[in-house]
Amino acid sequence: MNHPLVPESPLFQVIYESQASRPFSEAEVEALLSASRTSNSRKGITGILLFRHGMFTQVLEGDESAVRALLEKIQRDPRHQNLSVRLEQTIENRSFPNWSMAYSRRDLSEFMHR
Repeated sequence: MNHPLVPESPLFQVIYESQASRPFSEAEVEALLSASRTSNSRKGITGILLFRHGMFTQVLEGDESAVRALLEKIQRDPRHQNLSVRLEQTIENRSFPNWSMAYSRRDLSEFMHR
């Protein structure tokens, strides 16, 4: 059995932005993160969630089919509106290999090192 963080197919990365459909408390964001971390870990998905001023920015990376399935689920999630995919690409290495879902209220540019 392969390790979930070493997919057989090339790694795939998606970056999207969306607007929260309603205000989120810090406790609600933490609950969302907890559920995401558990689910993403099982699927071999890593990434980061940024939440500032009612806007989500998220990087998802892993097997392409798993990442696309998760993105479709997020697009149907009523907590998100006006979702816009900013980048879809095949990558050689993960940007967030140690995080099933990191979290910050800072800007994404502080985390993306190329």
